[in-house]
Amino acid sequence: MEARSFVGCSWVQVSRTVTPATRLHTITTTDHRHPQRGVPPHGRRCLTAWVTASAAPATGAPIRWPLLLVLASLAALAPVATDLYLPGFPAMGEALDADASSVQLTLTTFLVGLAFGQLVMGPLSDRYGRRTPLLASAAACVVAGVVCAAAPSLGVLVVARLVQGFAGAGGMVIGRAVISDIVSGPAAARAFTLMLTVGGVAPV
Repeated sequence: MEARSFVGCSWVQVSRTVTPATRLHTITTTDHRHPQRGVPPHGRRCLTAWVTASAAPATGAPIRWPLLLVLASLAALAPVATDLYLPGFPAMGEALDADASSVQLTLTTFLVGLAFGQLVMGPLSDRYGRRTPLLASAAACVVAGVVCAAAPSLGVLVVARLVQGFAGAGGMVIGRAVISDIVSGPAAARAFTLMLTVGGVAPV
């Protein structure tokens, strides 16, 4: 199978099979560094070459279910971390000796951290890859959750919730980026649909 692509100022013939003809390179006499090479009989004076091309990788295969469930669970952190503890606001106020508005601040700080985390985790995953930022953010989110559970005062709880939201954004952003890297088309649509379904059902 052959295709034509434009390189520089000339069209280059692309062949998917390697033959003796594919090793032919012709350079014009204007390139004084290679005077021993021939002059192409046609076309403008620029570099022409036969090159090989590999077939494009298939991206329509469905993503593996274990990986998809893990990514969906990480993406469901935000609804779980906000909806599940709302009924406990009165008990939290009594335990921490705080009023209702102060307890509600823990929800506000979590959402603020979640918003800023999405702005940071995306560029980090593009710079350092998907795995390292995802694992680091998940570990930080777990540690922040433990601190929230053992918080001795409202101030510690507010700071821990801020860190938890910031770290939890990694699962939301990087999980979707991983799916986009692996699959595309209908397979990606099915994967994103499952992630949204898990995120909606998880708090229930």
